[in-house]
Amino acid sequence: MTVPNDPRQLGEAIVQQVNLLHTSPEAAKSVTAALEEFQHHPRALETIRLLLSNPSGTPIQAEHYAAHTLATKIQLKAVPAGNAVLRQLSQATADYLLLSNQQLKSNGQQTADLMEAITSLPPMGKLAILSQLPDELMSTKLFLHAVDRGAVTDDMVTKYCSKVLSLVDEMSSNTKDASVTGECIVVFRKWIKLARFSSKARNRRSMGDRAANELVLPAILNLSIFRNVLVAFHSSSTPVSVMEQCAFVLSECLSVTTDTTDKDSGSFEMVLAIAEAIVMLGRQLSEAIPAGTDSFISETTKYDWELIQRSKLMCRLLSEFGLTHFFPLVVLASPSVEHPEKERIKAVVTAILQLALHFVRVRHVELAGTALEFWYSALSGFLGASSLEDEEDDLFFDASTQGTAEGSSRSLMALLGAREQRIAERVLQHQNQEMTLPFLEPWFKELVPALLIAICCPADIEKADQDEGFEIEPFVDFRESCAQVISDSCSIVDPEWIIEQIGETLSQCCQTDQASGLVRAPWQRVEACIYVLTAVAPKAVAGQDEVIPGLLRLLPKLDYPREGLPALLLRTGAGRIVLYTSCYLAEQKELCVTLLNFFCETIIPVLPTVSTSGGASRDILKLSQKVCTDAVKTVLMASRMMLVQSVATKDRQQWEHLVQGLASVCLLQTLDIDARISIVTGIGSVFAVLPDWEQITASLEDFCRLTAEPLSKSLQDYRPPHNNMVSGPPAVKLFIASLSCCGHIRNDYSADDEPSTHPLLANLEEYWSTVQQVVMSVVIYHQDLSQQLCVAFGHIFAYTRDVAPQSAVFIPTLQLVSEAFRAAPLSCWMQLVRTFVALFGELTRVHTELVNTLCDLSATFVAHSSSLQQSNMSLTALTTDESKMVAETYLVLGEVLRFVDLVHVVLPAGWLLPTTKLAIACLEAAPIDAQTQPAIAAMLHFLERLVTWTDPPPIIHAAEDTERVCRENCQLVRMAILQQTPKLATTLSAKTFTTELLATVMRWLCDPVYSVRVAATENLANLSVAMGTSWAVENIIPHLQELSKNSNYLYRMTALMGVVSMANVLDEKACAEFLMPLPRSLVQDSVANVRFNVAKTLKSITSRVPRRTVQHEILPILQKLAQRDTDEDVRFFSANALEDLRNAKTA
Repeated sequence: MTVPNDPRQLGEAIVQQVNLLHTSPEAAKSVTAALEEFQHHPRALETIRLLLSNPSGTPIQAEHYAAHTLATKIQLKAVPAGNAVLRQLSQATADYLLLSNQQLKSNGQQTADLMEAITSLPPMGKLAILSQLPDELMSTKLFLHAVDRGAVTDDMVTKYCSKVLSLVDEMSSNTKDASVTGECIVVFRKWIKLARFSSKARNRRSMGDRAANELVLPAILNLSIFRNVLVAFHSSSTPVSVMEQCAFVLSECLSVTTDTTDKDSGSFEMVLAIAEAIVMLGRQLSEAIPAGTDSFISETTKYDWELIQRSKLMCRLLSEFGLTHFFPLVVLASPSVEHPEKERIKAVVTAILQLALHFVRVRHVELAGTALEFWYSALSGFLGASSLEDEEDDLFFDASTQGTAEGSSRSLMALLGAREQRIAERVLQHQNQEMTLPFLEPWFKELVPALLIAICCPADIEKADQDEGFEIEPFVDFRESCAQVISDSCSIVDPEWIIEQIGETLSQCCQTDQASGLVRAPWQRVEACIYVLTAVAPKAVAGQDEVIPGLLRLLPKLDYPREGLPALLLRTGAGRIVLYTSCYLAEQKELCVTLLNFFCETIIPVLPTVSTSGGASRDILKLSQKVCTDAVKTVLMASRMMLVQSVATKDRQQWEHLVQGLASVCLLQTLDIDARISIVTGIGSVFAVLPDWEQITASLEDFCRLTAEPLSKSLQDYRPPHNNMVSGPPAVKLFIASLSCCGHIRNDYSADDEPSTHPLLANLEEYWSTVQQVVMSVVIYHQDLSQQLCVAFGHIFAYTRDVAPQSAVFIPTLQLVSEAFRAAPLSCWMQLVRTFVALFGELTRVHTELVNTLCDLSATFVAHSSSLQQSNMSLTALTTDESKMVAETYLVLGEVLRFVDLVHVVLPAGWLLPTTKLAIACLEAAPIDAQTQPAIAAMLHFLERLVTWTDPPPIIHAAEDTERVCRENCQLVRMAILQQTPKLATTLSAKTFTTELLATVMRWLCDPVYSVRVAATENLANLSVAMGTSWAVENIIPHLQELSKNSNYLYRMTALMGVVSMANVLDEKACAEFLMPLPRSLVQDSVANVRFNVAKTLKSITSRVPRRTVQHEILPILQKLAQRDTDEDVRFFSANALEDLRNAKTA
């Protein structure tokens, strides 16, 4: 053997040699010598590690050889016998035991006893193998199919789980070696977890049925190792590492049962014992860790670190306990329930709630967040929203379990049994809610004020962010979770009560400064109150409290911080509450106008000037600007009718002051451009409801004049970037936004009185020269500006559809698009043209200039797309943007063909036929994948439009040569589309293909060209394979049945060809049930050609239907046609078919 040096190649060579040793006895001598030589190779250990680490890819014989080699090297002291070596050997042994037992069982032989196989091993060897067995069972490498994994797991759990638990209990009791004890705990945990995945346990979970695991629960309670784990968990002297393992064990014990109250199985006693251990540990920790402090807790010393780690483990187990077991115990603790252990239960539940309340107030984000998970779980239990599913159940279900008992349990039982189970549970849940509400409500009334304090930011948040105990991003996530819990708590606590509590907190912390008139309060308390209000307010009845209106009136009077994150956060909170109450403000004129002016003059202008540091601060700065400007925009949109009717028409001075304030914010160059555009949108919504178009036009032009003023300097200083992905100048963005800021403009005019010019068009005409200059000097160099302008044009012409064609900028807009595309090709310009065609396509019959412009644009697009296609016919080398442009080109062409005269306009333009041939060539060359699919779909759309134009009746008024070329070309088009549809069917969703392409494919079953009809019927089989039998039965068979009734006998014969094609891919049952009725219905057809094709069809499908169908249906029909039909050809072909069937039967 030539020995390679690379471990992977060396491993492959070893596998080949070992296989040769077991298959070719004559090569034994040479192979043995080669394997002995390998054992002395310098890279032998690396190769062995690879072989033993890949059990699914290494044959058993090769694994055995590798393990033997490793053992030999250990004995010769060639390697240190450390943990890694032990792990590799135990993994190899575990894999060998599992796979060999599976093979023996599949062969019907007696399997080896696992416990006997490891009896002679030393303690750590036994434990190492027992630890590896559950891991390997759950590994997708060892058992590729879920059904095999499930069967072996069932066998292991049933035969060995109790034995293993007893063994590790005995070993832990009889040893004083801490490492052995620790490994016993690990093995104990892994086998308890394994018991969760027996088929019985998984089926119960899939049905939503609460159940205890009878295989292990009775044993657990009687084992000393379990009692020792409980003691070690709550003992202050237990090392953190050991305590962590104990927490993992208790977590698995909680997961092994979902029926908390089952006393017979021991479930109730075990859950209560674990809860009491949590309480004992929690009480020790709560005395050492204070709650509600101003500063956050850090982990600077070893003592603090250990204390926090213990607390994390306790809180994590607390949250897991709450997930499944807390609410059932609350039900048992309810006054109306009798239970012999009621006082004990009540004491445990009360202590658990006290712990959860304490730790949610601890100023440590991770601890408080984990404790909060308990409250969330408690709410889920109360609302009946907790789930019994286990994510790891998916390891035992995949495509290989379809049709098996496992698959049935996942489908039928889960869909039927679980549904009925949930219906019954909902009835019980309602009763449980009524019983537990009096007990839980006081606790949640304590939780709400606690969370109100917990979500308070540190007073000096920027300094705190530099400390070890606080990070902004995790704290933000924690606040969001708090808001969710408070919102869900409204199912237990009246939301009006929560709002009143917030009002009391605000009144306690706010004090008015008599000198300045400002209201001073700790900013973090006010911000927290606002934060909670926005979570609770949607759950309360609107207008039933005085807290929210009072807070809105308070906002302009508050003394806001001037620097740092506090300045941003409190202003963001103010924006958030205004955003949430926009509908209320729409009914409060004075308060609405006051807040709008306050935000425009005081809140928003300050935001960009606030100095902050760090990445998180920059994010908060941008968020604050977005929230505050969105608040103004939303209020403007909600109150626009009130503002126009009560302010614009009655108080001109107040109106002008408001508009000037809004405009000043839009022109604030230090403000983020997206925030400024948000204000522009709000202003436009107000302008749109002004009393008449004259006022709208004047207001819009005045506003655009303001946004156009900064353009001159921006254009003067502008230098095109090297990359069009660079964001465009803010001044240009603002100007484009102002052009289209008015949406649905009021139209109270009658048809006779309607002004000739729409405000949006009048404004565009007024600034058209500016638009042209901006587009050609700036916009074309920036993708974001190009997209924004295309959207703006689309909005303007969509809103003005009825009058736009008369506008002086209607055709120039398309001409500007053409010029911009030639300067800098982008797909957004094509999308805009498609919008134009969709809006104004009907005008092509009367608007000659529009037709010519669309043809010129199409030629421009085609020239660019053709250059891209010719450089790469398969489309695979195109960039995403280039592929998108090819797709958009054909989509535009398809829309143009929909409306523009093909013969007199498109064909003379000269680009149609070359483009069609190029599309067909690309369809033949391009694979269908995620990259090429949009372009291919667009080409098919274009070709379909072309086919629709050139289908019979013939094109009239065309030269003979043009007609011939077009007809021949369209035959090629249809054939090309048919070839592509099966590939496209596998890429698109079934719904998309059925709705978008199926009708076209079916239409070609009636094509006037015979070769196209043949190709269409052959294509039916390919589609059936791609989409599946059920889809074919539902979508294709009905078309064939309808075709068999067509008055044209050629199409009835096509239906028979379709039957032959479909029979090749459908199963026997489907052929007999769905295909046989079609030829049977044509046996007495009036046309002889159809009848003898029935005989041919029946002969062709004989091998595809059950024997009973042949005997009782096909043969009698053929005999009748052969003996009684009046036509000689029918009798000949029928007799011929009968003879062939008899010969086939004899053979």
